[in-house]
Amino acid sequence: MKIRVFLAAVTVMFAGCAMDPDKETGRDLARMTPVEPPTFLNADVAELFGKANFSARVEVQKGFPGSRPPILGDLSGRDGSLFFIADEQRGRRGISGGLSALWDGSTQTVYLLNEPLQGYAPMRSSITNGPLEEDVGAEHCRKTILSRRMGNDLVPALVVWRGIAQQDLPLKIQSTNTPTAATLTLSRIRFQAPPAELFTLPNGFKKYDSTDAMIAELTRRKTEALAARSKMRRERFGTPATTEEDEYTRTTEKPVRPY
Repeated sequence: MKIRVFLAAVTVMFAGCAMDPDKETGRDLARMTPVEPPTFLNADVAELFGKANFSARVEVQKGFPGSRPPILGDLSGRDGSLFFIADEQRGRRGISGGLSALWDGSTQTVYLLNEPLQGYAPMRSSITNGPLEEDVGAEHCRKTILSRRMGNDLVPALVVWRGIAQQDLPLKIQSTNTPTAATLTLSRIRFQAPPAELFTLPNGFKKYDSTDAMIAELTRRKTEALAARSKMRRERFGTPATTEEDEYTRTTEKPVRPY
């Protein structure tokens, strides 16, 4: 009986090793999430924080609330500059984008940074109504609406909630009337100057001409890494035998265009 159990376990183990590397790579490629720059970090948002020195947890809800999962990360401010880094969203295979963003207050420029590429690229991309008072979570806030003139009309651009007990720091910022609408919500705020090195472009990083070029390079390297891993597994375990199901699928598939 013990021998049978042992043989069954060995069979399952080798069956797992014999999984088709090409199919596994295809599934990994399908799971790769699109890389999206943090477009919410811009001059309008940076102006709201002034020269406050702080670091806080931030939740970014892009689009309508509930329409997509929020982005979680850390937001830091020092002397008019801002630094944002998203939490690492690593899957079971450890594939990560490693993106962060720096708003350089001295040049009024926002940069997208990437650790795996060791590179950065520039991101291209008022009248106040109020204030009212509302609560954001447990914090009592002053709510203001910042509008932007478009032709002869004033159109709301940002809705801001400033924490009264938090030195008037913006605790919630909601952009409106824009395709890149987003909502930022801060928590666990600490009023102390973050490390100065966060707010300078890292030495040794390569500069890319655009965020599109940098993201394309990142996607290419991810794809090559997955293909290399698939090749290594084929060399180690061999190519699995074709099953009847695979043969049926191959014979019934039709080309996209007739020849």
